[in-house]
Amino acid sequence: MLAEHVRAWRTGINPSAPEVSDASVTVARVDLGAKAGVGLWTCVHGFGVADDMAWSEGELTSAMRDGVC
Repeated sequence: MLAEHVRAWRTGINPSAPEVSDASVTVARVDLGAKAGVGLWTCVHGFGVADDMAWSEGELTSAMRDGVC
């Protein structure tokens, strides 16, 4: 179904374009899915890194008491 939609879209834009094979549509779907997964993992990991960089109340109190800041 998706391959038929892609073929119709491409034909409307460029009628002389070569046919899109089912294999290429499948490869594109897997590729985009993998990229979305990596992007989601990167986002979640980035939030974890940002949270690790935040000072806890004890760390902040200790740094102020020791004159680090």
